[in-house]
Amino acid sequence: MFKIIAVICFINIYPGTNMCFYNAEATYQIKTLEACNQLIDTIVPTIDQPLKDKNVAIYFNCIKIPSTSA
Repeated sequence: MFKIIAVICFINIYPGTNMCFYNAEATYQIKTLEACNQLIDTIVPTIDQPLKDKNVAIYFNCIKIPSTSA
């Protein structure tokens, strides 16, 4: 299983200063890396321009959820 982790940055809060938040976690659990990346590819075009208009940048990454099986 995989999950989406994001880094969210508010650009130029003060001149030359960004404020970033790390490890923002989406609530989805996705079965495969390919499906996870496809979900990101679906999300990005929808939110890209509104975020640019507000000087917000997001970097998405799919990470494997560690197995808890014994």
